[in-house]
Amino acid sequence: MFDISFGIKDLIDILIVAFIVYELLVMIKGTRAVQMLMGLLLLVVVSIFAELLGLRALGFLFDNFKTVWIITFVILFQPELRQVLAHLGQNRFIRFFIGAETSYVDELVSAVEECIKRRIGALIVIEYSDGLRYYVERGVKIGAQLTSELLVTIFTDRSPLHDGATIIQNGLVASAGTMLPLADPPGLSRTYGARHRAAIGISTESDAVAVVVSEERQVASIARNGKLTEFDPQRLGELRAELIKIFGHE
Repeated sequence: MFDISFGIKDLIDILIVAFIVYELLVMIKGTRAVQMLMGLLLLVVVSIFAELLGLRALGFLFDNFKTVWIITFVILFQPELRQVLAHLGQNRFIRFFIGAETSYVDELVSAVEECIKRRIGALIVIEYSDGLRYYVERGVKIGAQLTSELLVTIFTDRSPLHDGATIIQNGLVASAGTMLPLADPPGLSRTYGARHRAAIGISTESDAVAVVVSEERQVASIARNGKLTEFDPQRLGELRAELIKIFGHE
């Protein structure tokens, strides 16, 4: 009765569309874009009923359906679409094939080096695949290009944001002054303070990578999967290599 053929191409097509839609929904969750999406869907439903009922006054909404709604969708969701594309570009599978953009890693390592020299404590969290929107919204939103100077300025003693964590998303400084959950794993040395315990906490709750600078001991550490790895000032090249290894290859 039904002539239905389903092949590998159809499966790939469905998976790609489902992945893109999922990423879009994750990005707009909790934003005004959700309300706009609901309004857009309402118009789609109205236009379909108008077509089915033969209401000519509303029929124009359904005419050239694909073109009209694609244009409307793009206009309404320009910022969100840009975020989705950036987020897709940071996906671990895509990074594997095209490699990571190393410029922001170099800026970050440069900031770490400067903080060590000036005895400035710092906590920098780099988003991986698990979203950190909850923590971004709890801090002061910045949305600026990541530079060494900006990071050092954030963590100087006179900055009101120096006590919290700075979160990096897609190579941008998303927020600063963010409070993170503190971990207290057994056997953790007392030489580690609140920044290190916060780094361990966020790396336990998510797959994010946290970089910590100790102002007292003048060393840098990477927290990943709840574990700390230290790098003294002479091994910052190894720290850079580790970050490149995590976020992509050169």
